[in-house]
Amino acid sequence: MSSLYSLGQQLAATLAPELIAPTIAATLAEALQANRVTVWQAQAVNTTDGNSVTLLALHEIVVTSPLSAKPRKTPRAAAPDALFFKHSTKHRLVLTVHHRADVVGWLIIERDKSATAFDKPARNLARAFADQIGPALNLIIGFNEVLRSREQIVLAREEERRMLRRELHNAIGPSLAALDLRVGALAILARQLTEQAGASTDDITQKLSAQTIETRQQLRKIIADLRRVIYDLRPALLDELGLVAAIQEQALQFSQGVLSVQVNVPNTMLLLPAAVEVAAYKIIIEALSNVARHAEATHAEINLAATSTGLVIDIVDNGKGIATQQRPGVGLGSMNVVSTQLGGHVIAKPMPSGGTHIHAVIPCSF
Repeated sequence: MSSLYSLGQQLAATLAPELIAPTIAATLAEALQANRVTVWQAQAVNTTDGNSVTLLALHEIVVTSPLSAKPRKTPRAAAPDALFFKHSTKHRLVLTVHHRADVVGWLIIERDKSATAFDKPARNLARAFADQIGPALNLIIGFNEVLRSREQIVLAREEERRMLRRELHNAIGPSLAALDLRVGALAILARQLTEQAGASTDDITQKLSAQTIETRQQLRKIIADLRRVIYDLRPALLDELGLVAAIQEQALQFSQGVLSVQVNVPNTMLLLPAAVEVAAYKIIIEALSNVARHAEATHAEINLAATSTGLVIDIVDNGKGIATQQRPGVGLGSMNVVSTQLGGHVIAKPMPSGGTHIHAVIPCSF
């Protein structure tokens, strides 16, 4: 009972939204002596369709069978179906969580079949608790929706940037360059006409020459500004070479002096969203910059892999490493910002044999 009271105090305080569901699951498992607690979010309002749910938290406790000294875990449930959230048993409580009139999720509280069944006080306590956590679960849903919206905005923004960069580079840029050439040709034509007309037109020639020179200077400034805008929209190497070749090119640039950089990629790299390409490129460049400036390393290795969780990036060096309790610097902070915008994460940790391991995951669909 005290653990549930403590949980109530935590939920009433400033508990981070991403910690709410795991805290609920862990505290319920302790308070009700359950071997397993899962917290589920309803995807749609007022639904008990098991195909429209998301697992928010899972807390399992290792149990020991009376017939064996070997610890074992409670078996994991199969993919939820429509009946998964409808029936309680002696060792399994299914509790619907409401927020106002809406079903926002479920609590599934389970004991191992070798344990005692849930008695009436335990069931009443669990039911009372489920009636109180609706606002907290609704907060999680709102928080997750904000994260998903932010990820979609970033994905859409980078796709727009890729299209805009292509349009500026392939259409407007060449048009301005052609206009610069035409102004240059006009200056030559004016000089030729002057030579044919004689000295009486020298004043006109000087004015034309000054105007064409000034116009060309303005055009070249516009072209330079355009190139800067194009580069700021999206790293040029990504469009010119593709992600893998762009990383390999940067690895060559960093392989100067004592440092050598090796790049390992799958034989076939699947097509990635523009935002994922940019994030991966920026993370790798920032990591290599840190290695070159601070690590005192002679070798660094970049590994890319496409998994069920998304694009996984591992960067390992043999430098002096980082302290376990070292405060993250600007570089790691920048990498985290880039990854979290897409729902990913970056972890930096020292290697047992020396050096640093940067592990980044950027979620995406393949």
